[in-house]
Parts: sequence; C-alpha cells; structure tokens
Amino acid sequence: MGRFFSFLHAIEKTERKLVLVKLKIFASASSLNGQFHRNLDEERLVSDDVWRDVVKAILDSSTDPSKLRDAIRAAFRKHLFSGPRAKCSRHAIFGRATTCEDLARTFAAKHYFGSFPGALSHVRTMKRRELPALREKWRDFHLASYVMWSTFDPAGGRPFQGLKRSSQFLRALFGLDKTDSPSSLILLEYTIPDGSIARVPTIVEAYAGEWLYHFRPAGPFEIEAGYGRTYVWDELARCGESGRPEVVHEPVTGFLLTSEIEEVG
Repeated sequence: MGRFFSFLHAIEKTERKLVLVKLKIFASASSLNGQFHRNLDEERLVSDDVWRDVVKAILDSSTDPSKLRDAIRAAFRKHLFSGPRAKCSRHAIFGRATTCEDLARTFAAKHYFGSFPGALSHVRTMKRRELPALREKWRDFHLASYVMWSTFDPAGGRPFQGLKRSSQFLRALFGLDKTDSPSSLILLEYTIPDGSIARVPTIVEAYAGEWLYHFRPAGPFEIEAGYGRTYVWDELARCGESGRPEVVHEPVTGFLLTSEIEEVG
C-alpha cells in the first residue's frame, strides 16, 4: 500500500519520467486535472494493483488531456469498491442529496424511459407520492449509475437529521457541483441490501465516472473513524465546517427507500 508517487519509484526510470511528464501536462490543462494530481499524492487506501493499472493507462495513452482522462477512468473502473469496509451499522439509514434532473439523467441513461424529458417528468411526479407507491414504482430502478455516494449518522440517527434545510447550504456541505445549481434538491433516504458493503471512498470511485472536483481522499482521522468526509465548498470551510461522514456502495433500487422524498428549496 502507498501513495502514487512513492509507487512510481519502483518502476523503470524511463517510464517514470514519461509518466511524470504526461501528468504535468495533464495537471496544467484544467483546475479539475490539477485537483486530481494533488489527490494522487494524498490517497492512502489504494493498493499497488490499482496504481499499476493507472501507470499502464498513462503510458499507453497520448498526452491529449481528454484521452488521458478516459484512459485513467477506464483503469479505475476495474477496481471499484476496493477500499476498506466502512465502520457503520448494518442497519444504518443512508442519505443522498441530489436533484430531479440528476436522477432523471440516471433513469434515462439506464433506459427506464425513452428520453430525459420523459424521465424528468416522471421524477417530478413521483416526488409527491407516498412511500409505498414510490417503493413499488421504483422497485427495479437504480438510484445511481455506477457508484452511490451516501452520508449517514455514525450515532445511528437519520442522515439529514439536524441539518439546515437550505439547498445552497446542503450543496456546499456535500460538495455538490457548483456549475449546476438548480433551485432545489431532493433528499433520498434508504438502506443497503445484505449483499452490499459500504466502503470508505477512494480516488477510484471519484474518478471512475464523472470526475469530481469536490473530493479529497480520506486522511488519518477519517481512516481511523472508518468513513470518508464530504469535501465542502471553501465558503463553508472558512467557517470551520469539516463536512459530513461519507461512504460509497453499489447503487440501490428505489425499493429500499425508507421515507418519502423531501424537497429542499
């Protein structure tokens, strides 16, 4: 186990130099790529097998940033959910803050509906339904595409208990995308099935799909606690907010919802 740049010292010198050159070009292409470069050095929970595949992907790819990103993404997808098991109750209730639009994109991508507008209309209708109808209608509908990022209360309470009901505050607290800020969020609460394991998030989950800017690898405190922590917006960090507990797991279906959808404006 070790950080990426420590792993590089074990490979052949010529290859190491080529990887470093490509990464330098890549990091300079955008702030998101630069954040990825910093996270490479902070990640403590990824095995050498992951780093080996990432190095190979970088060596086999051109220096074109988009192609290099695709290559790294493909390498990470081989190792989803390989981080340590999170320390949380088997009966924990997990929560996800998202938007009608984001959930509709998932439903459309999974071909539950023929188009995004059709999926969006459906989600907007279902957010007003009672739990039994919601669970039945979404019995086979996964609530995320590849990875589900969830918060929970280590003390055993509900995941959003005690939090300010403001979409802007919650977006900042959970490190959601700043460039896509609709007026409201929907809060989903659910359990995970017996065959699923909540894990500490790693750089693998953060970059195996859509790349996340607001992600930071677990530090010593989080590793000891047994879960990750949301990477809050700078505005909240300056006020002393350190984020909420965070785990990743395989996507669950709507049948596992434990409460009606709450909308926060």
